[in-house]
Amino acid sequence: MNENSPRLKRLPLLLKPTQVCAELGIGRTKAYQLFQSGQIQVRRIGRSIRVHRDELERFARSNQEVD
Repeated sequence: MNENSPRLKRLPLLLKPTQVCAELGIGRTKAYQLFQSGQIQVRRIGRSIRVHRDELERFARSNQEVD
């Protein structure tokens, strides 16, 4: 993903965990593990969890291996 990518531009500013899973090709459990460990920074709005589009790009670019 890069900043000029139409795919990135079409994403909402704040993504739901299910959208993060779809973009990264991972399951829900792995996504929540990444949130809990701090590898993907989340924003809480009440009880809801959201991930900023830029944070998703940062994680994807960091070449971190997802176990």
